[in-house]
Amino acid sequence: MTKEIARRQLFVGYILAIIGFIIGANYNVYDNRILSFLLIGYIFWAGYWGWQITSKPINNFFSTMIVIDSNLYRLFYEFLVKKLLVYCIILSISLVIGTCGGAIYKQVVLSSIAYL
Repeated sequence: MTKEIARRQLFVGYILAIIGFIIGANYNVYDNRILSFLLIGYIFWAGYWGWQITSKPINNFFSTMIVIDSNLYRLFYEFLVKKLLVYCIILSISLVIGTCGGAIYKQVVLSSIAYL
């Protein structure tokens, strides 16, 4: 990975964290503005890094599945449903992995590549 790619990914992570902080500032989770500000910002940031970690392996795993049907419209519908299901699986797993430390790991690794 080059410095430019690492810096670009870090920049996108920072932007998503800022968006999460802005959204969190407008919500009141458990009547605590600071908690909602930090929690929602962290979830957005961690979700991005979790998506970076999990999307390629899960997409590669499910890309080998073949859908066969005689009707073209039904085949297209099955393809869309499969893609939607795969993206929901990726989102769920990425939020868990990102919030449990995967985001911090990716931040440290890419920061050492981008800024050293």
